[in-house]
Amino acid sequence: MASRVSLSTQNRFGSTHGWTHNDWVLVKIMAQFLQMNVSFFVQQVIQVHKKNKVNDVIDFATKMMNVRTFRQITKTFKGSVRSLLGFEACSVFFEDWATGDIFTVADQ
Repeated sequence: MASRVSLSTQNRFGSTHGWTHNDWVLVKIMAQFLQMNVSFFVQQVIQVHKKNKVNDVIDFATKMMNVRTFRQITKTFKGSVRSLLGFEACSVFFEDWATGDIFTVADQ
């Protein structure tokens, strides 16, 4: 089945990176969950940290939200919008996850 990424998404980020519609939904959810602008999240988290692909973001989401599936991520997110993590959780995750490649707010 072909990817359902909208043309506006392709234009905004330059390419689809071979992602599915669900990948883009997850990126948008995680950007909002981490209180980041979506384009900043894609640029800093996805494009700058090449080894941290969408699967890594899914792993991060499942660990932070203590869930096992994508559907549970979206359900948990909707139920916990008031308790957003912010930049610190993202920074800590990438310090631990990327071997020596640290993501911080100062890297903007």
